[in-house]
Amino acid sequence: MKIYCLALGFLFLLPIIFARTQIGLNHVGYGKTPQHVVFVIGNLGTSDIYGFNIYVDNKIYKKFDGIMAPKKAIEEVIFLEAGKHTIKVKTFDGEEASVILDVVEYEHREEEPIIPPTLIKYKTHLIIGISTFILIIILLILWGGKKRLI
Repeated sequence: MKIYCLALGFLFLLPIIFARTQIGLNHVGYGKTPQHVVFVIGNLGTSDIYGFNIYVDNKIYKKFDGIMAPKKAIEEVIFLEAGKHTIKVKTFDGEEASVILDVVEYEHREEEPIIPPTLIKYKTHLIIGISTFILIIILLILWGGKKRLI
């Protein structure tokens, strides 16, 4: 009977033994500027991840205390200064993933808004129309103001 209980207990513990956590970190793009870097952090394993930390250049950037189920992911936007940076995520269990990224310098300039050609065309037609209307009103006033001698 003891052997059956041990075997049954072992069978219940088997999924826990083979379950593993694996965290993934991917750079997927940029935000409004090249310094707003977008990452996807995902659980690639078969068991839940119970929290992780995000590090930028070996300094803690953000702490995530939630539970991430297998095959789920979150998106994180990190603002980085120009230069080479190491981004790392590390679970509380010790699993980690990292990415080395070179961020270019970005100079923000105020640019004049580009007016679409259709809007320019619309404004031109509007000005021509208003000018024609005013010219017709002036001609009608001048023509109607003269008395005819018949």
